[in-house]
Amino acid sequence: MLKNYIKIAYRNLLKNKVFSLINIVGLAFGSSCAILIMLWVWDEMRHDQFHTNKDHLYQLIVEMDQADGSSETWVNTPGGLLPALHKDVPEIVDFTRMTARRRLLFNYNDQRNYERGHYADTSFFKMFSFPFLEGNKQTALRDPQSIVISKDFAQRFFGNEPALGKVLSISGLPEAGYKISGIIENIPAYSSLRFDFIIPMQDYVNRNEWLKNCDNYDLQAFVQLADDSDWNHVGEKVRSFLTDLRNEEGVHLKLFPLKDLYLYADFGGANVRIRYVKLFSMAAFIILLIACINFMNLSTARSVKRAKEVGIRKTSGAKRRSLIIQFMGESILITLISMLLAITLAHLILPYFNQLTSKELTFPFEYSQFYILILIVTLLIGTISGSYPAFYLSSFNPLKVLKGSGRQKGSSDFIRKGLVIFQFTLSIILIVCTIIVYQQIHYVKNMDIGFDQENIVYFWTRDGISKHKQTFKKELTDNVHINAFTYLNFLPSQILNTTGSVKWPGMPEEGIQYFHVMQGDQDFLKTFDVELLKGKNFPEVASDDKKYFLINERAQEVMGYVDPLNQEIEVWDYEGSIVGVIKDFNHASLYSQIEPVIVMLNSHGPRIAFTKLSGDNLQETLAFIKASYEKYEAEFPFEYHFLDQEFENTYKTVLTVANLANVFSFIAIFISCLGLFGLSSYVTEQRIQEIGIRKVLGASVLNLSLMFTRSFVFLVLIAFLIAVPIAWLVGNNWLEDFSYKITLGPGMFIIGGCIAIMIAIATVSYHIITAANANPIDSLKYE
Repeated sequence: MLKNYIKIAYRNLLKNKVFSLINIVGLAFGSSCAILIMLWVWDEMRHDQFHTNKDHLYQLIVEMDQADGSSETWVNTPGGLLPALHKDVPEIVDFTRMTARRRLLFNYNDQRNYERGHYADTSFFKMFSFPFLEGNKQTALRDPQSIVISKDFAQRFFGNEPALGKVLSISGLPEAGYKISGIIENIPAYSSLRFDFIIPMQDYVNRNEWLKNCDNYDLQAFVQLADDSDWNHVGEKVRSFLTDLRNEEGVHLKLFPLKDLYLYADFGGANVRIRYVKLFSMAAFIILLIACINFMNLSTARSVKRAKEVGIRKTSGAKRRSLIIQFMGESILITLISMLLAITLAHLILPYFNQLTSKELTFPFEYSQFYILILIVTLLIGTISGSYPAFYLSSFNPLKVLKGSGRQKGSSDFIRKGLVIFQFTLSIILIVCTIIVYQQIHYVKNMDIGFDQENIVYFWTRDGISKHKQTFKKELTDNVHINAFTYLNFLPSQILNTTGSVKWPGMPEEGIQYFHVMQGDQDFLKTFDVELLKGKNFPEVASDDKKYFLINERAQEVMGYVDPLNQEIEVWDYEGSIVGVIKDFNHASLYSQIEPVIVMLNSHGPRIAFTKLSGDNLQETLAFIKASYEKYEAEFPFEYHFLDQEFENTYKTVLTVANLANVFSFIAIFISCLGLFGLSSYVTEQRIQEIGIRKVLGASVLNLSLMFTRSFVFLVLIAFLIAVPIAWLVGNNWLEDFSYKITLGPGMFIIGGCIAIMIAIATVSYHIITAANANPIDSLKYE
């Protein structure tokens, strides 16, 4: 019996080559797209899940209540917080502090390389599960002059030679050097913590005594709770700890689970990744559903061709159950062929998909679970795709079918049209959402952020240039291809310093207002073309006795000044006067609102040099800057970055979403068009004699084309009306993450609908025009 089913299924595939090909290609494209998406989703979901203690690890974050009623979240905590907290909260069994990732220049003999890593407490490797290849994780960080490095780090410096016990020096740090006490496996791509070295925190604290107090927020903090502790209860205990410790209102500690950090963290101006995981999972489901609808539509459309087969088989004694099994088997066979093709296609596309998403995804062929999952998905898709056709075809009355009156046209046409509407509804939603994403990305990339970032090169300066700051600056600005030059301590788009220690006359007695503070020199405004709204620029000659400040519009608003010029304020115990008000500029991510900013004149401290180039002779100018740099700085190699590229990197995730949305929309429309192509072929084939009669009676090709096209366009129009409110809800929900965003207007919805209609017309026109141009004698000669 099974052999007979397979034979019938195989013969039907060959007999209906076009329809079989459409079904196979549609399911293959849909499945390959779903496979790639789910590989991406799986990679996102497994972030930080490899730590043995993941269920008990939490990051401490700080919530600051602002004077205006809002709150701000900081990922950094005071250096002295965790030791005090550990003593006070018994549920905390271990803790580690960690600096932001540092980029240090390491030296060994004549070799020098920049490496990225952290300073961390001795318990770091006890809490986090980073496998040791050499050394003991329990003792690796006990010596302040020790260092743990990654396998790649060791390979870069020592090749195949033993690295354990070797001593590395770090440019700009004490001469004693750091002894390699451990080598760990390379950090996996699915870890939120990315580093190539860990140096004991004690070494960093010894050189920065101010870290021992609770006044400066400079370190990230992680705690491990006891296995039997309730983290919500512990969270309540730690909430007011910092307030009590510093006797400062409006400062709250929160525990954030490490295992949720990558996907769910919504602080630090980050876009919540779980939104994209859900969005892409839904996209994979929609694309697969569209492919399944194609199968169901084309199978029911071809039902008339198989009606007599069903009638004869039933007359010969076949039960409905056996017919259902046969048709479901055919569906599963087509799905199996499609799935094999989909895996092959996805495997070929994967390198390009990795490039598009900046991932390192691989197919898990080594896991048996992968094959089991593929088999389950194949059976599920085959069952869903073939369910309606199987039950529909097997329900035919054999007597009526063999008499030619058992087509059940009304119900099948209604369901078929409903499926087409549903299919194009999903496609239009994807098209409109793609347009929304594209316009938002275009808006973000081209909006006025308040400062110029074109042709600005920046690089870090060290002690060599610090001793000759003004000489180096003059040497560069004398070059005709360099328009301006300034020193700052932060990128204007990433002012990481936040303080509540700003005082001004008339400030509120209750509540704390936090300001972002940046240090710069007299050429800050000129270099970045920041607009000065009131007052004047910094004086040409700085005074060590008195400080001068520029404030942005938001800071003026917070301070409550109508005219802030010459008002005396205090920042970090430095007293000075406000000399000017500058236009608000985006000092952080566009996901967050502009906050109060103070720019303080300091020609000695800032170490990031920004050079505004004319844009002419770019390579020669960069070579000139490099030569000038190396004249004063021999120890640290010259490395530069373009500011506008850094800005784009900030929105890399959103750009990836935009690119993937384009791909998903194209695939969804392509699969929908495959189904529409097959359906239009069936419709014209069924009505070929009607077309012949109409042509004999004088109907033109244009009239016939319009008549048949109209019915398909009507279905797409219904789909458009259904899709618009859904697309608006999805698009509006996505835009909520942005503080600066586009307004959803009717234009983008109309464009999405027109695209769908034009694609539908183009798809069905081939069969309709071909049939309309056919000689009516060929279709009527047997009548």
